[in-house]
Amino acid sequence: MHREDAEQFIFIDFEASGLGPQSWPVEIGLSWIEGADVRTWSSLIRPELSWSMEAWDPVSAEVHGIPLDELTRAPAAGMVAAEAAKLISGKTVCSDAPKYDEIWARRLFLEGAQPVSLRIFDIYSAFEHVLSEAGIDHAYEKLARLPAPHRAGPDAERYAKAFLHGLKY
Repeated sequence: MHREDAEQFIFIDFEASGLGPQSWPVEIGLSWIEGADVRTWSSLIRPELSWSMEAWDPVSAEVHGIPLDELTRAPAAGMVAAEAAKLISGKTVCSDAPKYDEIWARRLFLEGAQPVSLRIFDIYSAFEHVLSEAGIDHAYEKLARLPAPHRAGPDAERYAKAFLHGLKY
């Protein structure tokens, strides 16, 4: 695969209020390859009034470290959805947890002016379909060396960096 082809992929990550069925996104991160560089965008998300505050899980908050009161000053979900939709347009979206990230993406994009239908692919399947065998090994090795900070932007960036590293082999 050529580096230009790698630019069709974008890596997404969410931090959320919890893992339950009513949980909602508190932060989104997107990371992609541009030339020889990795670019990242992220935003906190102000919860919508229709999102259940009962879905706020203190255990999840402890993991990502985002206090609920900080979200009251975050950009509105519709604004975040619009910006994220522009960035993912025409890209193949990948995640380490598509099942959960699709739920949170759906909840977020429903708040945008133009709802977005999104299919998120498993990052590990993308590695296996795109990278050479040696590239997969090197990508996993890179992931093992990069810390998972449990913040959406850095977590998405971690996968993009591993993918970019794997493309060298």
